[in-house]
Amino acid sequence: LPVVVVAKRDRDPIVVCEGEKDVHTAVDAWGVTATTNPGGSGSWTQTCTEQLAGAGPVMVVLDRDDAGYLRGLALHLELADRVGRFQLYLPAERDGIKDLTDHVRAGLGLEDLVPVSTADVLDRMLAGGPGQAVKAGRWVRARLADDTDLSALFGAACPLLLRDLAGACAADRGLADELLAAANTMATPATDAGTGDVGD
Repeated sequence: LPVVVVAKRDRDPIVVCEGEKDVHTAVDAWGVTATTNPGGSGSWTQTCTEQLAGAGPVMVVLDRDDAGYLRGLALHLELADRVGRFQLYLPAERDGIKDLTDHVRAGLGLEDLVPVSTADVLDRMLAGGPGQAVKAGRWVRARLADDTDLSALFGAACPLLLRDLAGACAADRGLADELLAAANTMATPATDAGTGDVGD
C-alpha cells in the first residue's frame, strides 16, 4: 500500500490490525497508518512480511481470542527482527471489548492499548481453559517441528511456560509429553528443579 511505503520511508509507526474494519477504525479515529492482511487472522504471507521489512515502529493489535493470540505469536516470529521496533498490544481489558474497534467505541485512545509480551500472550491462552491451551500447544508443537527457537520467542521463562502448557494439555497425553520433553531439553540447571510427569 502507498501509505505503508510512505510510513516506512519516514519511519512513522505502522499499526497492524486484524481485519479491514479495525484498519478503518484506527485511521479514522487516530489518524495513524494502519494495515492488515487479506484472508483473515491466519493468512499472513511472506509478501506481507516483505512489505513491512525495514519499517520503523510496528504496533500489532490483537483481538482478544485464541485466533488473535496465535496471530500475535506468528507475527512476532515474522516481524520482530525485521522492523525497527516491534510491540504486541491488546485492546483495553473491559467488558465487551474484544478488538480495536470495540476499544475505540468505548472512547479509548491509542495510548490505552495494553502492551503485552509473547509470554503474556501464551499465559492468556493458558488461562482461557483447556480448549485454548490445546490450540496453543499444537501451535508450539508445529514450531518445534519447524526448529523455531522458542527461547528467543518466549525468553528465559520458556521452559517453565512449556511445562505449564504441558500441564494444561494433559488430556492430550501425546501433546503434553512432547511439550514437556521440549521444556526439559531447553531447561537450564537453574530451572531444572521440579521436573515431573504431567497429569499424574
